Order: sequence, then structure tokens, then C-alpha cells
Amino acid sequence: MKIHWAATAERHLDAIYAYIAQDSPTYALRMVDRITYYRLGKNIGWYRRS
Repeated sequence: MKIHWAATAERHLDAIYAYIAQDSPTYALRMVDRITYYRLGKNIGWYRRS
């Protein structure tokens, strides 16, 4: 299964990183990694299909 992410979602990810990185670039990267892990569909079974 291939997942397509909208450009808006990519911008949101950048904004999340920028916001968290103001206090901690390390934790910002960790959060982006966690989101990206799910973005890549590693746990796609957790999501319902519409």
C-alpha cells in the first residue's frame, strides 16, 4: 500500500519541527521521526480504511 501525503501535511510537519525546535532541536527531530514513521505506513494497520 502506498500512502500519498498532501503538500499541506508536509508544511505542517515543518511547522511542528520549527515550533518544538525553539526549545529543543533534539526533541523536535524525535517528534518528526515519530510522525514520519507513521507517515511511511509502518503501523498502517492501526488506521481504519475509509
